[in-house]
Amino acid sequence: MARTIARTGRVGNREDRGGHPRRALPADDRVSQIEVAPGRALAIGVGMLWRMPERQPSDDPGEGHRRGPFGAFADLLFPESDRDPDGAGTDQDAAGSGPAGSGPAGSGPAGFGSQGSRTAGGVFPSPSALRGALLSWAPAGLAPALAAFAAFPDQLAWTGQISRRVSDLASPLYDEVTGIEGYGEALEVGLLDLRGLPGRILDVGTGTGFAARRLKRQYPDAEVVGIDISPHMVGIARRNAAAEDRAITFETGNAAHLEAEDASFDLVVCHNAPPYCNELMRVLRPRGKALVIYSFGGPWVELAWKALSGRLEAAGASHARGRRAGFGFFGLARKRG
Repeated sequence: MARTIARTGRVGNREDRGGHPRRALPADDRVSQIEVAPGRALAIGVGMLWRMPERQPSDDPGEGHRRGPFGAFADLLFPESDRDPDGAGTDQDAAGSGPAGSGPAGSGPAGFGSQGSRTAGGVFPSPSALRGALLSWAPAGLAPALAAFAAFPDQLAWTGQISRRVSDLASPLYDEVTGIEGYGEALEVGLLDLRGLPGRILDVGTGTGFAARRLKRQYPDAEVVGIDISPHMVGIARRNAAAEDRAITFETGNAAHLEAEDASFDLVVCHNAPPYCNELMRVLRPRGKALVIYSFGGPWVELAWKALSGRLEAAGASHARGRRAGFGFFGLARKRG
């Protein structure tokens, strides 16, 4: 919001652009608008990206495609933009990036091989390579945020309400995010590290049910429960599960204060959600496992993993280990018992 609120609670600039008096909002409404502003900005920004103009064919055969104002950024994010419609690569991709564009893939002083392309302007990484770098390195705020949750989980429990507002606003777009190529790689690699057949599984911060549905496919006989602080996300998750004919229970709940009883789950998954380690360990049965996964920002999560693993072990894990996978990171902890 462009206006500011003074300590007295009054709104500055009480006249609109036409010079007419502006009706004051009730205090609760003003606070509500301020709290939701960051989430609204996020939703609008994501919406702009997902509604970018399609690339238009160019009359100039040497130019290929002309792009709209956001076309270059779309190429970084969306897999469709760097797929060859005929299913074949270009001569430049196959030839590498040597001085004359010849030789084996990856040769030359700045060769990218199949990860790059050679244009009249020089040699650049391919859109897929740039997209991977963006999704891995751009979320730099993950490192301090996760370290803070590891150090001060109780003091940060209030952030759940902000998460709810942001999730409510972003819920219509969330399934499009899960469709990004490579989004689920950290989850897939993490599931490969699991042993045994869990009877009850809890998906914390389930969103639209992406991880819960994947868990149900892998463990069809298990009872899968997904919780999320956003009622809008829970509603979409239920519809998605029904569309796939998956028997999954979705409930509205706060990850900071889980309503589940102590030692009631064999596996707890925390996917792209704030890691309240004490609660994750509390609801696990002895020798149960907690799987903490982030689909993006792998290098930054890796920086914070030492603090997170220490919190998990302090909360009851016998050991916790993790590693990067794809754009993201996964960590696995087993409860003592």
